[in-house]
Amino acid sequence: MSDATPASVDTPTVQIVEDESKIAELYRMHLPDSYDVRVEATGKAALERLDDAVDVLLVDRRMPGLSGDEFVRTVRERGHDCAIAMVSAIDPDLDVVSTAFEAYLVKPLSGERLRRMVEELTTIREHDEAVRNQYALLQQLATLKRSGSRRDLRTNEAYTELLDDLRRRRAAASTRVEPLVGSTFELVLEDLPNEQPSS
Repeated sequence: MSDATPASVDTPTVQIVEDESKIAELYRMHLPDSYDVRVEATGKAALERLDDAVDVLLVDRRMPGLSGDEFVRTVRERGHDCAIAMVSAIDPDLDVVSTAFEAYLVKPLSGERLRRMVEELTTIREHDEAVRNQYALLQQLATLKRSGSRRDLRTNEAYTELLDDLRRRRAAASTRVEPLVGSTFELVLEDLPNEQPSS
């Protein structure tokens, strides 16, 4: 499954990597005609098709053969700088921070959430690495806060280290992410009352 409509130079390209064809087609239907959408059923096929035209990857985390985590690692090792959203039915844990993606989406995924995320990722990709790194950290931290975990993440060492990394990046950056994407990331920003690293 690898249909794609012809795209103009200015048309953002979204590549969906999802082994369940009904879900993949649902994602395609949710995205407006302003995107060129490619669909691949396996990580291997997606890697063969992936090129510099792809702006955003939507990747199922649990795929037979090449898993979503392995797929993302390979994409980054090959030097592709497309924005990546991992999609999974499994709530994330702190292991998500070791994988180089910008966002983590939990199934079932509404059309509105999908469209908003693709729009954000397309916008963020137009900015420099400092902005993209801020965005990825904000998304990772917000995803952890929204997850089903009952523990208080503010007492978790790995979480607080991520917060400190975010504080440092925000202090050094000339641009903050929130005005660019219209998201306030309240769940994370409430843990950054003074925006100063703890050490």
